Amino acid sequence: MSDSDGPPPEPAGLDGLPPMYSIAKGEVVSVQTYGAFVRLPGYKKEGLVHVSEMSSSRVENAAEVVDMGEQVWIKVIGRE
Repeated sequence: MSDSDGPPPEPAGLDGLPPMYSIAKGEVVSVQTYGAFVRLPGYKKEGLVHVSEMSSSRVENAAEVVDMGEQVWIKVIGRE
């Protein structure tokens, strides 16, 4: 078995981030006009859920949809 049998390694600097397209439950730790920051258990970084991804209808302010401390389901669609 060679090293090329598995999936390609993650690029440097992305260690400790959830896999792309994974779905997880997290806690809203900050609400801004442009989105909400969500903490996922087991990860050091928080993720941004942009207002454009919160609903199929237009959302002016993230506070219309989520509150601090609320448990929400998220899907990872990008990483930095």
